[in-house]
Amino acid sequence: MSKFDRAVLVFMAGTPGRLLRGGAGIALVVLGIIGGGWSLLLLIPGALMITTGVMNYCPAGLFMTGSGKSGAIMDEIAKFDALGSSVNKY
Repeated sequence: MSKFDRAVLVFMAGTPGRLLRGGAGIALVVLGIIGGGWSLLLLIPGALMITTGVMNYCPAGLFMTGSGKSGAIMDEIAKFDALGSSVNKY
C-alpha cells in the first residue's frame, strides 16, 4: 500500500470523507430531481453515497483492505505501518 493509498483511506474513512460522500450524494440527488428524465438515474449513486456516509462504510477501504468499516481500515493501515514491508517502494 503506497503512502497515497494510505492518505486516501485515512481521509475517506474519517469524518471528512463521510461528510464528502454525504454531501456529494445529496448533490447528486438534488441534480437528479431537478434534471428529471435520464438525470433521475443520479438518484441511485446519490442514495448509495448518502448511505455509505451515514453508515460509516468506506467502499474504497473494501477494495484496498478487504473491509469497509472505518475501525477495520484504520487497523489495517496501522498494521501496514508497523510492518513496513507492505509499502510499495516505487
